[in-house]
Amino acid sequence: MSDQAEHDLMRAIELSLAEANASRVNDPPVPPPIKRENISIDWDSMSPTDQLDLALAISYSESQIYPGGRKPPPQTSPKMPSSNISASSSPTSLKTPQRNPTSNPQEHTPPKPPATRRMKGIIVRSDPQSGTIYKGTMEDKKVMRDKMRKAGINYQNITTIDSTHRASAPGVTMKHDILNSLKSSVKGNDHVVFSYTGHGREGDGALALRRGQSLTAKEFFETWVETARKPDGSFKAKLTILNDSCFSGNWEEQARMFANMYPEMPIEVLTASDGYTTSNAYEDGSAATSYATGKDEQKYWSQDDNHKPQSVSNNMGEDEKLIGVKKRGQKDKEGKIVNIAEYMHKSIQADDEMRKDNLLEWARALKEEGWLEGPLESSTKDNLAKRINRAEKRRGGATDEDYALALQRGEENKARSYAALEGWETRRENEEFEKRSEAAKKGWETRRENEKREAEDAALARALAAEEGISIPQVLEAETVAKRSAAAKKGWETRRENEARGADQLLQDMVRSRRSEAAYKGWETRRASEAAAAAEKARRSSAASRGWETRRANEAAARLLRDTSCASPSPFAGLTSVSSSGSSSRGASQRGTRGTRTYVDNTSNRKLGRVGKKY
Repeated sequence: MSDQAEHDLMRAIELSLAEANASRVNDPPVPPPIKRENISIDWDSMSPTDQLDLALAISYSESQIYPGGRKPPPQTSPKMPSSNISASSSPTSLKTPQRNPTSNPQEHTPPKPPATRRMKGIIVRSDPQSGTIYKGTMEDKKVMRDKMRKAGINYQNITTIDSTHRASAPGVTMKHDILNSLKSSVKGNDHVVFSYTGHGREGDGALALRRGQSLTAKEFFETWVETARKPDGSFKAKLTILNDSCFSGNWEEQARMFANMYPEMPIEVLTASDGYTTSNAYEDGSAATSYATGKDEQKYWSQDDNHKPQSVSNNMGEDEKLIGVKKRGQKDKEGKIVNIAEYMHKSIQADDEMRKDNLLEWARALKEEGWLEGPLESSTKDNLAKRINRAEKRRGGATDEDYALALQRGEENKARSYAALEGWETRRENEEFEKRSEAAKKGWETRRENEKREAEDAALARALAAEEGISIPQVLEAETVAKRSAAAKKGWETRRENEARGADQLLQDMVRSRRSEAAYKGWETRRASEAAAAAEKARRSSAASRGWETRRANEAAARLLRDTSCASPSPFAGLTSVSSSGSSSRGASQRGTRGTRTYVDNTSNRKLGRVGKKY
């Protein structure tokens, strides 16, 4: 569709809806006159989607202009409804919905316009300290859910994560549930509202979830940027955060830092306190949640003097904000109408003025002593601090070069302090820390550190030996003992011992692997087979030289003799031999003896005869 045709289509829809809105009154039978425009639209050139949108808009306007089911005036075309739009042709398969003629016009409710924003709510409550703030956090969860419902979030689109609930799956922590919900909330939604009520960890303001589990602001925002940021730099959804916990101002600081890194990120954050103080808890709900939900706005401003709520807003329209820096009046302790942005500005401005007053008093004292010159009141706070620092250096006898070096060192210290505050270090420090961590994990240190330590120990031992008059061999022996003792005490060894142990361990692993493979496959190595064959050959040679055979040959011969005797029976079976003296003999006489044997038939006891044969 060309640009002109698209413009004509949008104009036609606007006119149809204008007629419908103008005719939406209680009792006038005829709608007020509306300026009509004749627009020519090529129906056949339109896409099916555009045809459907135009037909529905015309049908909706006709139903509003002629309520009560009255039929419209005669149409110029049997298929195309009459309107201030003329078309060259009509749709072929489009049916216009008709109203029920018996319906009451007063009961007619026009269809609701589609939602302009698709929102997702995440509510997190934690109370790992055995219910010390149970009632207050439960009330916060309830009122925050009602606030999300009023803001247009469906009940099915609100996720609640509670420390008293079971994990979503075995082995899944509460922290993983929060991050997974945050990742999935971007899909199909353009505004995500995250609310937390519970305990905060001192120092970094991390969410204290269950025992041993915490979620820092840096991890949260890194996950959000990784999930919601598009390749072109824009973001898929807006983010609103309400952190009602102690030390929650750290989240405001991290949000401000990430907003500076990603200016296109739409975000608003409201915290219950700054990063250094606690926040009060009440049984009927905490202060920040009560303020954000509109339940009790006065409670938010009736805190202690050290309670300074923090808020930040970046790239968020006024109609898109849900909490935080809204342009609506609030009453402070004195009853004056203020808002969060003005409150924060006044608080910071008051602190700056107090610091400047102190600096002015200090500078006046230096000026009276002659160490400081020039006007004081017109100087800014930072300029005044630099002038005082320089004057103090001169007062202590330092030169301008010393002041420049001190200023340079001060900048370095400032940079290190900023790095420590932001939780990151320089690349060199990170690399050194990683190397030391790996060394501590594996139980060894780098070669350079070992050699340096050995050299220092050796130099110290030689110096002591020279003082005590000990000979060099004794020194070397003492050094070796000292090094081994230090190694055993600190859990590390020298490079040579490490390499030897590594080689032995590698050889043992290889042998164990080969033996395991051999046992698994049912075969042995060639060396074991050759050794077994040589041993068998040696045993056979020894048996042959000594006139005896192995157990296996003897057993085979005995088995063969037994089998042969059982297979061929003796002709003298059933007979027993009797000696000449009448005594029974157990068998034949030994070879080389003389004598006679008389064989007796055992069956009939007959004497068969005398045999004088040598047997």
